[in-house]
Amino acid sequence: MIQKHAIPILEFDDNPQAVIMPNHEGLNLHLPKKCVYAFLGEEIDRYAKEVGADCVGEFVSATKTYPVYVMS
Repeated sequence: MIQKHAIPILEFDDNPQAVIMPNHEGLNLHLPKKCVYAFLGEEIDRYAKEVGADCVGEFVSATKTYPVYVMS
């Protein structure tokens, strides 16, 4: 539920279920604790191939589908 405030920027939704949750893709992946979310397109794909990273899924955003790579 939206918590109203006299100063609109201080209003917030106290519902713990966000519109887009980190697990909204339902990929059922067990990922490392740390990650890099980079918008570098072909450069990331090239690096992933170079180091032998595994493509374990895809993240669909409003503008593009991003591969999810895991590497050791």
